[in-house]
Amino acid sequence: MNQALYLESISIMTKEFLGQSSFEDFLQSVKREVFALLSQRGDVEKDTIRKAIMDFMAQRGMKAIVLFSTKGVEIKTAILHRERNAYVDFLVRYLDEKHYIEQLKSNDFSCLKDIFLSLQELQITDESLIKDIVRGALKKVLGLSERDGLFFSDVDPLIKNFDFELVQNNAQIRELRKSHHKQSLLDDVTRSRIDHTLRDSDTSLMKQIVQEIIHSRFSNLKPLEFLSGFSFAYIQGFAKALELILQSSAISNQDSSLSARVLNYYCVESYRAKKESIYEELAQEVLHMLDSGSKAAQEFVVFFSGRSSRFNSRELYVPVIEDMDAKVWALGDIEFILHSERDINNAIKSHQQKISTASARLLAIEQETKENNDLMHQKQLQIQTLSEEYEQKKSQAAAYEKADIETRNAMTKIINALLQQKIQTLDSIATLKSQNTALQDEKYALQNTQKNAQAEIALITRENKESLYRFHNLLRALSACISAVVRDLDDYA
Repeated sequence: MNQALYLESISIMTKEFLGQSSFEDFLQSVKREVFALLSQRGDVEKDTIRKAIMDFMAQRGMKAIVLFSTKGVEIKTAILHRERNAYVDFLVRYLDEKHYIEQLKSNDFSCLKDIFLSLQELQITDESLIKDIVRGALKKVLGLSERDGLFFSDVDPLIKNFDFELVQNNAQIRELRKSHHKQSLLDDVTRSRIDHTLRDSDTSLMKQIVQEIIHSRFSNLKPLEFLSGFSFAYIQGFAKALELILQSSAISNQDSSLSARVLNYYCVESYRAKKESIYEELAQEVLHMLDSGSKAAQEFVVFFSGRSSRFNSRELYVPVIEDMDAKVWALGDIEFILHSERDINNAIKSHQQKISTASARLLAIEQETKENNDLMHQKQLQIQTLSEEYEQKKSQAAAYEKADIETRNAMTKIINALLQQKIQTLDSIATLKSQNTALQDEKYALQNTQKNAQAEIALITRENKESLYRFHNLLRALSACISAVVRDLDDYA
């Protein structure tokens, strides 16, 4: 992770969070700022920026899904803590701006209706959630603890027609995830519509869901406990993320019949179809954590020992990590290859950063050269006009040869001024040409830098082909072990 970029992203979001008057305005400004930052740094930094956004939101009681496209950045959010979240923070700021805090502290709650009215523009249809947001803000300004009760008895409901489906039926998910459920449960039209909506975010969404599961569960559970709930946690997380995405897409307007059951069906089928890729993503994250010194990751890898283990009174075989070349991977072997892989990746990323930096500068050079060319064209037109005017004044001066000395001197002064202006304009054109020559030299140097970096990447890859091959064998072997255990656990759940 690029620590400097991570901190820069956090700083940008903090500045926007403090500078905006509502959460919606904050989101819009962050989208613009983050996209501008990504445009400068390149696509290789997406994961760093995504992590910064997710961490920033999590600190403010929000869950975030971050989707990148060529047109911009989309940030979908959901509230994790009903009384401690970003909406509460903005509401506290509103109470301060309206001077309601002192009024509330003096037990004058006549401003409550105005406070609820101020939240009517929020895209939240859950009336109880609105009340929890207000409750959280009031507890903050009144100095109450989270355990203190706060009830609204005289506030009329301000949100009508509440019709909000539950995200999913948990029992249904637990049953559908079992391997013997093979038949499709969705019609082709619905599946195609959802596929189309997710077309640009499917892979990044998978990575994000796996990371969230690891963040929330991995260090707190033993390997078998973690794996026993993995498929359910993934499908549940996918369904929640999908609901957020669909709410903001055209599909919500086209078909309001996408119930929790339909979302479950889609998410389960997607999990079945892509589970090997999901397990490989999980294996990748575990190996990354192991390389970072995680004790939980170490315990997870050692767990695959080739011995039987008991779980919920059932005997379960846990395979050994054995790759396609029949190599059995012990912990020491894994740590050695991870160290080698890290060195290779760092070297490659260093050269990729050079390419990215050069690309950004090449775009700037192209723009500067265009601006210089446009300016030179304008000055060429000025030269043409000055030359014509100069010739005209010279002709007029010839006609004034017999005029008095003052008239001749005045004409000479005009002619000399035109000549001086023409010389200055020619000097400006020469300077611009010199600048373009320097820009062209810099362009060639940057292009050589890119070629050299690409050649270095190719060389590193070629020289470390065997190491890279072994790492991918390890990754696939660990993924296969995860798949085998999860399949058995799901079938007996």
